[in-house]
Amino acid sequence: MADLVVATDLARRYGDGDTATLALRSATFGIGPGEYLAIIGRSGSGKSTLLNLLGLLDRPTDGRLELLGERVDHLDDRRRAAMRNRHIGFIFQFHHLLPEFSVRENLLMPARIAGHRVDGSVDSWADELLVLLGLELLATKPADKLSGGQKQRVAIGRALMNRP
Repeated sequence: MADLVVATDLARRYGDGDTATLALRSATFGIGPGEYLAIIGRSGSGKSTLLNLLGLLDRPTDGRLELLGERVDHLDDRRRAAMRNRHIGFIFQFHHLLPEFSVRENLLMPARIAGHRVDGSVDSWADELLVLLGLELLATKPADKLSGGQKQRVAIGRALMNRP
């Protein structure tokens, strides 16, 4: 089976001329279905830059990036956002929950952004995620009333909501 992610000579440079900083130099790899990848390295070695490129949060200055067989390094912002919302789940170090919304509403946010009707299978999947993450009793609780660990579990559920 073909790789889900293919990076070829991926590089990211910030700035121009003498002040340019090379944050990532010529990364080449593929990730197949069911494979896991650990990104390790010293501070400043380009780990966060690579994750931002793979998550379509930034664009490479050189190289090629393919996701699911589609070249994505040159897509416009709208197409990148659509691809990101449909196929990529993010779990940030900081949870980025919307404090005024409930656990369930935060969990459903990616589905709403993608334009999915929140009924039927989407609603059932949200219920399943709440149970899997041990959040079913907190579904109506506002996000700003949760513990740090509970907030992270909501963030994990949100990352999985669109089944990336």
